[in-house]
Amino acid sequence: GALAGMEVARTALEGSVPDPEAVMDANLSVGHRSGASTPDISCRRGARGGQPGTGPAGPVGLHGAETEALRSLMTLLVVHYHEIALKARNRPLFVNRLVHNLKRATADLPVGRIRKLTGRVVLELADERSAGLVTDRVRQVFGVANCSVAYRSALSLDALQETAERALTGRSFETFRVTARRAFKAFPLTSQQLNEALGTFVLRRFPTRVDLKNPALNFFVEILTTEAFLYVEKVPGPGGLPVGVAGRVIALISGGIDSPVAAYRMMRRGCLVSFVHFHGAPFLDRRTQEKVRE
Repeated sequence: GALAGMEVARTALEGSVPDPEAVMDANLSVGHRSGASTPDISCRRGARGGQPGTGPAGPVGLHGAETEALRSLMTLLVVHYHEIALKARNRPLFVNRLVHNLKRATADLPVGRIRKLTGRVVLELADERSAGLVTDRVRQVFGVANCSVAYRSALSLDALQETAERALTGRSFETFRVTARRAFKAFPLTSQQLNEALGTFVLRRFPTRVDLKNPALNFFVEILTTEAFLYVEKVPGPGGLPVGVAGRVIALISGGIDSPVAAYRMMRRGCLVSFVHFHGAPFLDRRTQEKVRE
């Protein structure tokens, strides 16, 4: 461990960023000399020729068990929820309701399986061309904090780099940054090391530069237990709670702005709202009815 730390310090003094792979190799060599057991880093990347690792069998995407389905550029919509994350034992009730509402909102769109993962819901898109339509629907569902059109990758540095290149190809960005988060803490690289590794790769492949404060493009990477998600944009949602978790209320709605705003705020708190409107037809014209319908 001390030798690895000296290597990082030496490279920092020389003004260069330490290579994450070099740090991992240094730790590995220290383990050999000290007689400690060798850590399994096969899920970091394959052999030098780009082949999958040869570690013990594990979940899909780990230790060389990468499948073509995971390595392909599969388009997904990753949905992060809002206040639901604060719930404890009754969280499944809220998540299930959110999934139900997402299914209803996208019922007529080419959306495949909807998966519930820790802290997020993933919609698999049957047609990549429909990503814009699906995003527009999902961003209006209460309970959604933000959603992103993402690309799926296996848990190896080679696969992450390959997916990053394909996801960024065709985009024009003068500056960028990489923002990595690891829900799977056993991943060999830390979040900072992953930022550096992918950032170096992007600099080599694209004519751009790094700007950590005001980047033109923020490249997000989420490392999960069996897969990784990569995306470049977060579309904000309305937040709040899913409609249907707080009972039903009745709202008197007129042609003004106050009653629709009040109903909206109640829906954001999870209420199912039934609207009641009183009109003066046939003594008055039907403009108020048309306004309410709009």
